[in-house]
Amino acid sequence: MRQKVLRRGWHGWLAQPFSRHCWASQQWHPTQQWHTDALRGRSHVKSNGTDGRNRLARAIQLLILLAVAAVLLETWCLRGLFCGLEVSGGSMAPTLVGAHHEVICGDCSYGFDCGVEGRPARGRAVCPNCDFAQNRLDGLPLLAGDRVLVSPAIYRLRPPRRWELAAFRHPEEPGRVCVKRVVGLPGESVQIRDGEVYVDGRLARKPLERQRALAVLVFDANFPPSRQPGLPPRWQSERARAWGSAGGRFAHAWIDGAGSQGLARTGIDWLIYCHRQWEPGDAGKVHEGPITNRCGYNQHRSTHPANVHPVRDVLLSFRLVRASGSGRLLVRASDGREEFVVAIDPAGRSCELSRAGVVVASGAEFGFERPGLKVEVALVDGQLSVAGGGRPLLCYQFDPPDGPSEPTSRPLAIGAESLGVEIQDVRVYRDVYYNCPLGAEGRWGVDLPSIMGNNEYFVLGDNSLISSDSRVWRGGPGVPAALFVGKPVLVAYPARRIKLGRLQFQVPDPAEIRYIR
Repeated sequence: MRQKVLRRGWHGWLAQPFSRHCWASQQWHPTQQWHTDALRGRSHVKSNGTDGRNRLARAIQLLILLAVAAVLLETWCLRGLFCGLEVSGGSMAPTLVGAHHEVICGDCSYGFDCGVEGRPARGRAVCPNCDFAQNRLDGLPLLAGDRVLVSPAIYRLRPPRRWELAAFRHPEEPGRVCVKRVVGLPGESVQIRDGEVYVDGRLARKPLERQRALAVLVFDANFPPSRQPGLPPRWQSERARAWGSAGGRFAHAWIDGAGSQGLARTGIDWLIYCHRQWEPGDAGKVHEGPITNRCGYNQHRSTHPANVHPVRDVLLSFRLVRASGSGRLLVRASDGREEFVVAIDPAGRSCELSRAGVVVASGAEFGFERPGLKVEVALVDGQLSVAGGGRPLLCYQFDPPDGPSEPTSRPLAIGAESLGVEIQDVRVYRDVYYNCPLGAEGRWGVDLPSIMGNNEYFVLGDNSLISSDSRVWRGGPGVPAALFVGKPVLVAYPARRIKLGRLQFQVPDPAEIRYIR
């Protein structure tokens, strides 16, 4: 999950080497903060002005740093340790992006990328965070795609692994180098059903680390809509005034056994996520429905009814600023078929998981020694995972029940039971949803399972809607092992834009240099 304030938390892209062409209600006062986005966002807090000399000094330091990095990068490439590729398409977005516009929402100030493969005819982009639909694209500079380092040596030591990114030559066009995610290994049967990958008839489960890498941001509470009238708050207290909120933070007070209003009560006070959006084609009307596979990068296709599917797999992350009392902090997660409740005991430093009211798993060593502990709960791929401070604490696997069921519009809730608590940086994500693009000639692994040969791999793009991959190739789904070029390991040249008066420039963004998972 990358935070751009967010760009790209969850391609069939062509690639180019750097040097030659290649296809390829307690009182609290939140302080002003900078936020950086996952699946990437930009900082959008306005500055009060800086001393000109300090700005010049920082610019000189940055240029020196970039020059040194460029020399080192060129040295590595010349020695054959790495090769450089430039992403030119959007089929791996939001993990990797091609040529794009960087948009700052005119309502919530959230930053997101809009691909240029099929820019909307009306010239406006819909914010994936708050649903504001009047973000103008005219006049925005075109930013280059990510440049990544690929290590050819890794696959000389071991074969590609499931869920990792791999660079390979296109099976039908050897002159093209593509990057996709490996999902099927040699000899395996692969099929895509209801947005999930099944291998040899069983659901392929991603570990938590891969879930984070594939997570797509749905809503960041740090960026609530500001225009009036706007969408009703997506996070709402079930019991009136039990939870208070301001500046993206949420607080539940509990003093001497009394509730947040000084009234004694029992039970759990829930803060519920309600997925609300503007009704398409009916300005001013709000619709509450399930989370879907809509992607802010695909402004040209996401709204087509045939491309929109409900997504059951969700992830929640937040930071626990403080907790007081002897009660419990709870997180409820539901996919519309199953409901789970994670109960965290800050005093006892432990947590337990209940399914349909029955405790099914427990974990200990939940550390609360420092404020701002990051808590993550993921209901993805038929498993419920809990992490604290980035460390996995609990993972419970289950077989989703068969038969039709309606996805829920309220998949997540945070509860407090006899506990004073304050949380911040509350973010909701969804998992990637695999489907078959409209108009695709091939349907490998979609209608029926596809069986890989002894040295073949099944690959998919993260941006399933526009990716050309194993599902749609006319000659067959498998990528022979001999065509693999290497493993992408680092985004070495992410681009961003800066303004100096009326001038706009595209420069490297050192803050976005990152390891690829």
